[in-house]
Amino acid sequence: MKRIILLAAGVVVAAACQRPIGEPTVSRPTGAGTSDNTVTKPDNTKNNARDREMNTITPGDQSNAKADLDVTANIRRALVSDSTLSMSAKNVKVVTENGVITLRGVVKNADEKNRVAVAARDNGRGYRIDDQLEVAP
Repeated sequence: MKRIILLAAGVVVAAACQRPIGEPTVSRPTGAGTSDNTVTKPDNTKNNARDREMNTITPGDQSNAKADLDVTANIRRALVSDSTLSMSAKNVKVVTENGVITLRGVVKNADEKNRVAVAARDNGRGYRIDDQLEVAP
């Protein structure tokens, strides 16, 4: 009986959602000329193709050595707790392997790029930083 009630509650919640279950949320552009309700989905096709074709460091390359995992976790913790960073900056890729911290992703501006690099430097003392961060156009 409890299962039926839970199932029914789940159906009601799903029906109340504005989007189908599993469909990604899409942000609407803001600023001048966007008074219409045009929805723009992010397009990472070029970046994804580049990453597949090159020997690019990805999160799958993260070392399982305790020291490397600790450094990555500490950097991630510092980024997430920094209320001045945008969600893009908080979600950059941080991969630590063999004494090198690789930072990849797109941030909003040069200040954010610097803040992410500082978090990596402060939490990865003795590690070399490979800063591959890009500033959004």
